[in-house]
Amino acid sequence: MGSDQHPPLIHIVRRIRRKPQPVRILITGGWGTTARRLAALLHSEGNASLILTSRHGRVPARFKHECVTFDWFKEETYEGVFGNAYGGVDRVYLVAPPTVEVMKAMKQGVTRFVFLSGSLFDTSTGVYGKVHRYIASLGVDYCVLRPTWFMENLSEAEQLPNIRRENRVYSGAENGRLAWVSADDIVAVAARALMNVKSFNTDVLILGPELLTYDQVADRLSSALGRSIVHVSLPRARFVEHLMRMGFPQEVAEMFADLDTKISQGADDRTSDAIKTITGREPKALADFIEENKSVWMVP
Repeated sequence: MGSDQHPPLIHIVRRIRRKPQPVRILITGGWGTTARRLAALLHSEGNASLILTSRHGRVPARFKHECVTFDWFKEETYEGVFGNAYGGVDRVYLVAPPTVEVMKAMKQGVTRFVFLSGSLFDTSTGVYGKVHRYIASLGVDYCVLRPTWFMENLSEAEQLPNIRRENRVYSGAENGRLAWVSADDIVAVAARALMNVKSFNTDVLILGPELLTYDQVADRLSSALGRSIVHVSLPRARFVEHLMRMGFPQEVAEMFADLDTKISQGADDRTSDAIKTITGREPKALADFIEENKSVWMVP
């Protein structure tokens, strides 16, 4: 070789590692029992971009996330959520879609659904069963959450005024047992179902740590509050009337009454280790929940 040859060129290529974009999660359910807790948990973890929903397009100011107007019964609100107006949606937390038909607009770009169902709803049960079957058939990641009655039914929902004003807990469940579960435990499982790299792609029974009758629930309330709380079990027709007086539409009241009838027959007499397995923590006991929240049942 002659001395005037140039040395070989060495090309150095630097790969630029782009920071992955956060997962974009749509949380339906407005500012309800699980939706607001899930938003708070995912917000604190900081690994997702949240799109919160409400009929009015507003949520508390502390959540510096997008909030969109969304109403299951107004199809004109769908495009803004599932189109490109908000950059699209990767994953969806589903609370109570009224029919499968209204979900069909959701398929655009969504790669994972996490659906809040119930412990006594399976794939053959009404609208919840249809939604379960539908999302399982889409060929995308999914998880169906199946919790039993929330502990928060006692502290935030229909049982609260009964306990405060009448010292009573009403049901149609007679002596049936169920494993009451806290909303915090439900959303801890929901967060993992949404954020895990590997999707669950199944349904998950989310049950509390102990089987209790309503009489035993009343006893625990009595012990914590220092006054007698009693359980009143009503026949189905009277329980439907009671729920309607509490403000529930007839079809919802009848659904709840039917669920309590199933509980009275032992349909929810079971436990599960799903909370511990998925989250790594023990589920909250009802006695601890009551102690944490007993101020809401106090009367002047």
